[in-house]
Amino acid sequence: MRRRFVILSRDEDPIPRRSAVNLDCGAPRPPPKLIPPARPEPRVTAATLRPDKATRGASQLRCAMLPPAAVPYREPLLAALAAREELCLRVVFQAQQPAGWDMDQGWYPTDHDYDSAVLGALQWARSGRTPIMLSRGLWRELERFAPDVVVAWEFGPAALVARAWCSRRRRALVHFSELGAPAAHELPAAQRRLHGALLRRAAGAIGASTQARERLVGLGAPPMRTVMSLQSVDADSIRTAAAARPTRPPGDPLRLLCVARLTPEKNIAALIRAAASTEPGALELEVIGDGPLRAELESLAASVPSTVRFHRAVSPAEMAQAYASADAFALISHYEPFGVALREAVAAGLPLIASTRAGATGDIAIAGRNALVVDPGDHAAIAAAVHLLTSDPARRIAMAQASAEIDAEWPLERSVDAFARAVLLARG
Repeated sequence: MRRRFVILSRDEDPIPRRSAVNLDCGAPRPPPKLIPPARPEPRVTAATLRPDKATRGASQLRCAMLPPAAVPYREPLLAALAAREELCLRVVFQAQQPAGWDMDQGWYPTDHDYDSAVLGALQWARSGRTPIMLSRGLWRELERFAPDVVVAWEFGPAALVARAWCSRRRRALVHFSELGAPAAHELPAAQRRLHGALLRRAAGAIGASTQARERLVGLGAPPMRTVMSLQSVDADSIRTAAAARPTRPPGDPLRLLCVARLTPEKNIAALIRAAASTEPGALELEVIGDGPLRAELESLAASVPSTVRFHRAVSPAEMAQAYASADAFALISHYEPFGVALREAVAAGLPLIASTRAGATGDIAIAGRNALVVDPGDHAAIAAAVHLLTSDPARRIAMAQASAEIDAEWPLERSVDAFARAVLLARG
């Protein structure tokens, strides 16, 4: 196999995105210089000051987080964690943009409500997956910030650097992972063994789903310090648009939405064939995304009698409107560590067709409540699920109501609390 490497930045120094490294948080501050008052006044002490970010630094736990890149759906979580009084947060992105992802550059956030830096990286692109990133300057960034706890995303080169730094400085390392057992089964055995070796030495772990947490514990992460913090999503605009959704006439075709990259593991071809098996005029399939299979999938769609429309990258406002205009949502991937689009569809109050291999299945895509869960390799089951949604409006309405209820069960604060708890437990 020919390997393709992409250098996004040759800079040795991290690129500041909001402010310089916050070296003051977590360290004692000198007392303020007071001008003697004209008359006696109560003495000003730390206890009488408002415990805001400017004055509570001495009691804060310093935490460095190492996600691959800034993505919109993770911004609410990171901003909320930065606002926690007990944490001093520094987010160190391994790269500005992952190689091989078919997203416009403007999709990646650059202005953040938290302290951050972006490292240059040598990247090995992998189809349908986060690239392998060899970031430059990570050790130096950890030395400058001197965190008490480091949260490493998954188990790539940055996690190995973090492991070495934490071992040398006797600091706590926590692993965050989206991978549940179905997705992890696709990994080579040697890679799975590496995950286990790192987890057995970790101070804690965070899974983005119940599946992910169970896998982490099964590989050796400490059970009492391993939590589930459901994958966050920036869905306020989706909820607002969905609340204003107009009532569709009964005779209109079902509008089935899929938001996914056009790559083999997303299984879009099977969804198109399932759509083609429905009665004429019963279904319209809307696919939002881009990728290397675009021409092939458009050709397949042109050969079937059903209406299939493809849309390239859209703005956040247009995406929210797409969810609000849909009647149902489908994501039937062969490989799906979590499935952020499923979380967005639940926020829009849509009934789901979900893959058994999606990490979100079981937490927000629940069989018997809001989802028809299918094996992505079972084309007959996929076609039957599509047919059921087109032919049973009452079932569809009940599933949509269940999605709204599940969305309410998972407010952002619940995920933030769990994430913060894992960081604090790791420090002890």
